[in-house]
Amino acid sequence: MLCVQCHGVDGDLLGYDDIVPIAGIGRRYPPDVIGALSGKFSGRVLYGQDREAIVDYMSSLRGGKGFPDPGWLVTPYLLERKAPRIHEFRILDTRDKDVYRLGHAANAVSVEPSACLASEEDTARWLGRLGVSPTTVVLVYDEIGGASAACAWWRIRRAGHKWVAVVDGGWRHWTAEGRFTTTAIPKIDSTISPVAESTATTPTPGSLTVLKLGINGWNWKSALDRNGFREYDELARLAKNAGLRPGTVFRVEDPDRELGHLALTLELLGYELNYDSRASVLSLTSR
Repeated sequence: MLCVQCHGVDGDLLGYDDIVPIAGIGRRYPPDVIGALSGKFSGRVLYGQDREAIVDYMSSLRGGKGFPDPGWLVTPYLLERKAPRIHEFRILDTRDKDVYRLGHAANAVSVEPSACLASEEDTARWLGRLGVSPTTVVLVYDEIGGASAACAWWRIRRAGHKWVAVVDGGWRHWTAEGRFTTTAIPKIDSTISPVAESTATTPTPGSLTVLKLGINGWNWKSALDRNGFREYDELARLAKNAGLRPGTVFRVEDPDRELGHLALTLELLGYELNYDSRASVLSLTSR
C-alpha cells in the first residue's frame, strides 16, 4: 500500500519527476536504512509499523526468477524504464571496443574486463576515473550476461562497492527486445575515488574441494539459458549436483574470468561468499 502511492500497483509508475519505478530495481536499499531514506523520496519519513511493513515487504521480494536477492541482476526493460534518469547510473560495456562503437546503452562506457582479480585499491582508483562515487549504481553488461560482465561485477564487489548489478541476458537480450541504443560516448565529468573496502573474509572451516572451473562439472555457461540466468529452482539444482554446497571450502585453480561468474551465481543463490585471493580459496555459507 505504501509503495503503490508513488510507484503504482506493479511498481512501474513514472508519475513523479523524482520517483523511479521499483520493478526489478538493480540494488535494493538495505532494509535497515529504508526508514531513514524514506523522507528523501516521498516527503514522508516512515516510523513504527509502517517502517516495519516496508522492511518486511522489501525483504520478501524475490524477483521474477525467484532469487533470494534479485538485485544482482537487472533487465533491459528496467533500464529503458529508467531512461529519464539514466544519468544517475554508470553503465559499463565489457564487449569489444569496436562493437561498442557500433551501438551501446545510453550512458555506457567501454571497459576492459580482463582485470578481474585486480586489487581493491586499484579498483577504487579505476571506479573514480569512471566517475563512480560510493553511491553510484553501476550496471555491467557483455554479449550474453556471461563471464566478462561477471568479471567486472566481481572486481567491483570485492572492492566493497554495494551498488552494482549485471544486465541479465546481456546485449543479446537487449537487442532482441528492441531496447534503445546510441553511438554517443558519454562524458565523465568528475574523478571520485570510492573508499576501497574489501569484502573478502577468512574462509570458514570445512571440507576442502579442488574446483577446476569449467572442468569439474561446472562451467559458467551452465548457469545460463537463452533468457540469461536460469530461474532459481533449476540453478540451485544444478549447483547442488556440481557440489557447490554451503560448508565446503573450494581451492580454486586457475582463477580467471570464470571465477567472477561463479561468484555471481552463488550470490544469486543466496550464499554468503568468502574469498581469500592470496590462496585462491573460496568458501560458502548460507545467509
